[in-house]
Amino acid sequence: EGLGEGEREELAKLRRMDSVLRKEMKVVDTLDRVMGARGRLSPPAEGGSSSHLLQGGGALLPEGAGGYDEEAETVCRHVDELSTDEDPYGACETVRSTCMPPRGLFNYLDLSYCLLPTARWATALLLLCWIAVLFLWLTSMVDFLVPSLAVMAEACGLKESVAGVTFLALGNGSSDIFSMTAATMSSARGMRLTMGEIFGNGMFVFVLIQGVVALLAPFTVDAAEYCRDCAFYLTSIVLVTFIMWDGFFTLWEGALLLGIYAAYIAVVLKFDDVRAALGLAPATEADAGEGAKGRGGEGEEQVALLSSDRYAIYAGRVDPSDPSAHAQMGQFLHPVPADMEYLPAHDRIVEIVKMPAVLLLKLSVPVVDRGLPASGWSRPIVAVQAAVAPPLVCAFLYLHTLPPWCYRPFAVLSVFGAALAAGAALALGVWYGTESGKPPGRHHVLAYVGFAMSVLWIYATSEEIVNVILAFGTVFDVGHTVLGITILAVGIGMQDLVTNVGVARAGLARMAAVACVGAPLLNMLLGLGIAAIAGNLVVAAPYPMPMTRQLVMCIMFLSGSVVVALLVLAASDFRGGAVFGITMVSLYVAFIGVCLVNQAFFQDTYLVPAE
Repeated sequence: EGLGEGEREELAKLRRMDSVLRKEMKVVDTLDRVMGARGRLSPPAEGGSSSHLLQGGGALLPEGAGGYDEEAETVCRHVDELSTDEDPYGACETVRSTCMPPRGLFNYLDLSYCLLPTARWATALLLLCWIAVLFLWLTSMVDFLVPSLAVMAEACGLKESVAGVTFLALGNGSSDIFSMTAATMSSARGMRLTMGEIFGNGMFVFVLIQGVVALLAPFTVDAAEYCRDCAFYLTSIVLVTFIMWDGFFTLWEGALLLGIYAAYIAVVLKFDDVRAALGLAPATEADAGEGAKGRGGEGEEQVALLSSDRYAIYAGRVDPSDPSAHAQMGQFLHPVPADMEYLPAHDRIVEIVKMPAVLLLKLSVPVVDRGLPASGWSRPIVAVQAAVAPPLVCAFLYLHTLPPWCYRPFAVLSVFGAALAAGAALALGVWYGTESGKPPGRHHVLAYVGFAMSVLWIYATSEEIVNVILAFGTVFDVGHTVLGITILAVGIGMQDLVTNVGVARAGLARMAAVACVGAPLLNMLLGLGIAAIAGNLVVAAPYPMPMTRQLVMCIMFLSGSVVVALLVLAASDFRGGAVFGITMVSLYVAFIGVCLVNQAFFQDTYLVPAE
């Protein structure tokens, strides 16, 4: 009471400093415990401290050279503890100096801790809206990828059944595969987000979407084919469980998953021959003809769906009867679909949101589509794409792969100058080396270029989605696994929901139902296999993946749901109707409820195997 005004202000300042120091000491203590635990569980890297070097794939990766700084990742995960009510900007300096993602466009933590530290609700709203926009852009990029894959399959001389389980399956599952790979390469904790997406997407697609399809359009599946796919899926779940039990994912274990997917493809391709040799056959000829498997199966219907309908955003934009380059470019770069005025209001909003991504894709991704006149060839359009693509490739490399020395001004100017020169040379070569109305002899080669450019766009967008989700988890203290189960799995799975429900309403309910098995199976084997190999090569070998209580719960729900689906369908002669649909939807609701309760009221603990 005897203190003057100046002394009281000084005392208040000292108390704020004490609070900040306590928070910083807590973060340092957490970091010390994490690094100590890491030292006990894995051998130290040779040739340097763990703060500057990372052992991965048999090589030492310096900070910024495609690897990551584990100390920085740990500090940024707990950066929220530096922000207090007295000093809401307390974490800003740490966020800006330490927490920039190694890949991607923006530091999304800056939004919460530097720009809007006192308005967390606004941060949540902005991040969720941006995630929704990125997911919409991702669907557009997949639409540009699929036609290239169809032409590549044709150029390789593959039968439609083989193309369905290889190239076209990869096209449909590309968004899942690249998002899992991006999550795994984000940090040593990224596999938790990946595993959350795998199990969450499995529940969303296999359980919820299959249940919705049964409610909207009851179906009958071929018992042998459905049991075959479910058997592979259950086997994959059990195998992944055993792999994770020791807390690590090795390079060879990732390769094993790819090998099992190859075995699945072989079984699918020979399945009808084996049944015929045994004197078995599908129940009806209609069943035999409806052999499409979505992402993981075969059938002419599926090839047709993938090669034409999914790319409606591109088809019909250029009139080959008008030789004017100006007219062709005007039609091609028109920002909205031709039938925009006839679309419902919500579809118009979606198309407007997708416009920036579609424009960039049109400017950089050449498309060869056999369903269009002249296979979609347009000399002025391809010339523009040839000029634009090299600088965009350089921008991708700078944002995602290049080491720090490449960011020196002279290096940046040299690389982009060379890219612009290469683009100009390619554009001139296209303009003077080809005819306007006639595609060149090796026009199909552009499909490979379109494939490569689409992959770059899909991967870059997936990286950005992962960065936003990880920032959301840090700001609101949500675990990686739960983020994968909810935001990432549901966002990626919305494409499956729209596609499968649309296919079911079009009269192909059986195709939609079996696609609900093929899609999560592809993610489990092909997606996780690729992600595990990438994590071992780029981040750490072996890649850490501790088994947690949350993951055990996911495994139990998913494997139990597969068994329940088999039992319910078997009891109804493999007819999926109202009972099956209500059962599956109820299982998904229970799954999400248990996950959220576990996140809110219990700490996710590690299950360490006995010594």
